[in-house]
Amino acid sequence: MSQLDQDARRSLLRRGFALEYAPLAWNVVGIVILAADGPPGQIGGACRLRVGLADR
Repeated sequence: MSQLDQDARRSLLRRGFALEYAPLAWNVVGIVILAADGPPGQIGGACRLRVGLADR
């Protein structure tokens, strides 16, 4: 394999990993937001409280 082919392969691998890690990071952010929202028994507890206080 030539040096140019190796550089192209590394570049493609970096892009591929970036495309895999971006949605993974987004899912982690979503899980943190859902966890901060409250237990599953409360439907929209913290978010509803914040919206209710903002309307006053």
